[in-house]
Amino acid sequence: MPNILSVSKEEITWQLSGSHINAGAQANARIKEYLGDDAKYFAPMSATTKGYTWTSAETGWSPLLGATDEQKQRMETELQALRTRIVATLPNAKLAHEIIKLPTDYSKYVFFKEDCLGFRFIIAGWGFTNARRAVVIPGGVKREETPVTDVKIGFLIDGELQSLHQFNIVTISGNYKQQETRQNGFFDLGQQAVGTKIHLQDIYSEKNIDFEVEANKSEYLFDVTRYTRIVVSVMKDGQPQENASINIQSHGKGYSLVTDTLGTSSVEVPYFEGETIEATFDDNSKVVQCAYPEIAIAFNLESEVIIPPAIELSDLTITCVTSNGMVKSGYPLMVTIAGIPNCLTTDTNGRIVVPDLCVGSLVEVNDEVKNSMPLRHTITVGENELIYVVQDEVVNTLQIIGLDGLPMRNRNVVLSQGLKSITLSLDDTGTTHFGSEEFEPDKEINVQIRLYDSDFDSERITFTTEPDERDYQIQAKLEVKKPWWRKVLNILLILLLIYAMASLGAFIVQYLPLI
Repeated sequence: MPNILSVSKEEITWQLSGSHINAGAQANARIKEYLGDDAKYFAPMSATTKGYTWTSAETGWSPLLGATDEQKQRMETELQALRTRIVATLPNAKLAHEIIKLPTDYSKYVFFKEDCLGFRFIIAGWGFTNARRAVVIPGGVKREETPVTDVKIGFLIDGELQSLHQFNIVTISGNYKQQETRQNGFFDLGQQAVGTKIHLQDIYSEKNIDFEVEANKSEYLFDVTRYTRIVVSVMKDGQPQENASINIQSHGKGYSLVTDTLGTSSVEVPYFEGETIEATFDDNSKVVQCAYPEIAIAFNLESEVIIPPAIELSDLTITCVTSNGMVKSGYPLMVTIAGIPNCLTTDTNGRIVVPDLCVGSLVEVNDEVKNSMPLRHTITVGENELIYVVQDEVVNTLQIIGLDGLPMRNRNVVLSQGLKSITLSLDDTGTTHFGSEEFEPDKEINVQIRLYDSDFDSERITFTTEPDERDYQIQAKLEVKKPWWRKVLNILLILLLIYAMASLGAFIVQYLPLI
């Protein structure tokens, strides 16, 4: 691989020697581990007993010293952007600055090329500064030894010191050695020289930790808190519930959430390995295992289904009788159940059986023949029996007396009221009968008298029925009128009778002997 630059150890000094990074292959591997894609800006370095050499798979690199002002300005901009990214990427800011650190005459250690791929650069002097001046120690003066101090490390999650917490210590050779804190939350590193650089890696969070041992400081605490997001959703009957209040309990702490229009809400809480989280909504509670980086908790509720009480059914038996207790077979009754009328007819025993009626239903029974008050009954548990008594018809008696004071026998009478008219027959006592329901009370009833064998009518006679009266007697005011042609016919019949008698007398005289 072509060399870009070779320098002696007297020219520059390696700044990153220590427990966390070493020269040569280990340094190149660590650069790739730390920087990812940005490692392409750093030329691979190899260390020898005499100095350091940087190489590249490409040729054609030129030192920045020969660049134009425009190229140098562009290089300054991109180099500064690289510094910013490295500082943001590495967990230890001091380490980041040391990696990007260049000797003061850095134009000698930065190379560039501009081709079809655009303007590119590569750094050859990374991690170095100019050579230190030799320190002359006067004869007889003893060099002071580096001070040491006890070092203990601990890890904090949400401010709590973690016992039995596992982590890695990176050795000088770059290997990882797994360790674990004790019950008191600390791991004892023993005595370490002040200024020693130590690199750790938290196994759980995978966070890289770098620190330098300081004088008069023995305990080093590092925050390795991770946060997990708890997302809660509340649905009821398939619809998101807005403004639903949810309580979260995590590691002894409470959090209150209110859902949005989508029925969801979230909160970030410190993540503790192996613990549980409880979410509560109204009277509903859910406990889930803590997970990273997100926990989903869903409340899918349904409206309470109210089961109606079982409907109790019962039969109804209706017995129809007369006022004297005789059953009415084949008699129609109007039975109204829950507002629905049904015309039913009694059987030979005068009964109507209506099965499977809901307890509590209202039943009304009416006479289908006569307009009567309904009999009402509410269905109860057990047997339901009704006795419906057919009301006896109220009968009015009407007798008609002639002008001679004698009953008008064997005649027809016509009773009319408004448009309603009925024809009745008078018996030998001049009496007839009609029902009280035939005509409206308190309104005049017209009476006309007829002969059985003629159409002769009398003048109209009027009377009015009374509520408490059943017997009525009226007297004809005039004789029965005969039509004029009946009078003429009667006269002709008389004359014909006279003529016949005269003719018969003349015939008899002929045959009488002469005296």
